[in-house]
Amino acid sequence: MKTVLSTRILTLPQIELLQNSGIGFVEYDALHISLLDFEIPNNAEHIIVTSKNGAKSFVKAFNANPNTFSKDTYQFYCVGEITQRFLEESGFLVVETTSSASELGDMIVSKFYIHKFIFISG
Repeated sequence: MKTVLSTRILTLPQIELLQNSGIGFVEYDALHISLLDFEIPNNAEHIIVTSKNGAKSFVKAFNANPNTFSKDTYQFYCVGEITQRFLEESGFLVVETTSSASELGDMIVSKFYIHKFIFISG
């Protein structure tokens, strides 16, 4: 029997899919994310975020600084619908969303080359 090693805890539908496919699995929660504290630069208007964790880090920094600009100051360019949804639910404007960082990079180079960007990695 083939076996999958998952470094994340699987959801019930994922477990059922593996079991119904005759594939064994071993899972353990190997990844632990800690958000780092940082100050948002004053010139941060166009922000590239490639993960929900990066978005969480930005929102944490925004909420921690009462002198931060208003939410409509920032325009986000992100990878993935989950990241987009999180930012929008947090009250931020998402200008572009793509399914990969490569695709986002190509779009920024072709459509938004006149802007300066801040990149937040998570």
